[in-house]
Amino acid sequence: MTSNAMTSEGKTSNAKAWKPAADLFGRAILTVAGAAWAGVKTLAKSFEHRRDAAFLAQLDDRMLADIGLTRGDLRDALSEPPWRDPTALLVVRAGERRAHRRRAGSGLARDVVAAPSIVADAGFDHDIAGAAMSVAH
Repeated sequence: MTSNAMTSEGKTSNAKAWKPAADLFGRAILTVAGAAWAGVKTLAKSFEHRRDAAFLAQLDDRMLADIGLTRGDLRDALSEPPWRDPTALLVVRAGERRAHRRRAGSGLARDVVAAPSIVADAGFDHDIAGAAMSVAH
């Protein structure tokens, strides 16, 4: 065999040895690029939703109430960090109000607990009421 034949054979076997490593490196690059692209798309969507929430801030209070939101909800949503989607909070708040209205309309709002009185009950109310009843009869 000539030296040219050995050199070309050595190059071929060397290229075959590097092919799996190159394929693995290529897949790693594509995975990282895909993750970066997904992050950029998410960030762009978040800014688009922030613009939509800012548009809602231009509506009057009656219109906001029609869709189940308040100015405070918008303020809270727009105070989120820029990379977070502000409309996610708005969806949650509007859904909570909608569910509360449904429960109140169907009579299921009984599970709302009234706050206890801050005045200590010394038992005098019952005695006064009993005395008033005995005087009346």
